[in-house]
Amino acid sequence: MSWKQPIPTDIKDNPNLTSLEVSVFCYIMLFVRNEDGLEQFIHANKHYSQELKRGQCIFKVSKYANEHKIDRKRITRSIGIISKWYTEMDTIPMPFGLIVTIKDYDNIIKMDNGMDSERTVRGQLTRALKSVKTNKTTFKSADERRTVTPVMTEEEILREKGGHII
Repeated sequence: MSWKQPIPTDIKDNPNLTSLEVSVFCYIMLFVRNEDGLEQFIHANKHYSQELKRGQCIFKVSKYANEHKIDRKRITRSIGIISKWYTEMDTIPMPFGLIVTIKDYDNIIKMDNGMDSERTVRGQLTRALKSVKTNKTTFKSADERRTVTPVMTEEEILREKGGHII
């Protein structure tokens, strides 16, 4: 199993999508393949093998509809709405469910978004500066607790002993 890409969070800000569409999209993103491979499963007591490419998944509409107690047509319509308003998706109906292909999968999972990178760097710098400040404060308080022996110059030593400076 390969590392899964994160689900983009900007989908929740899209005013054209309801919570059902967001939920369906997140569910699809959980099962989308990150690399090409063969998917094997059992459906209606039959063994199936399906070749899936990067950005594809098998979405079992009836299973999702039964779990959420909604109509299958509503879920299929939700996929169409996601495809229209957020990202283009192709669906291929099969006896075991839909094969969903996310067209711009690489752009969706791209992690070098400037805003996210800037926020991440800013957050890391803030945390680093806080730890440095904490350490400096700790060092200052430790220095203040130490007894410091004053350093005397040669002149002060000679005056104390009554000597003369030449």
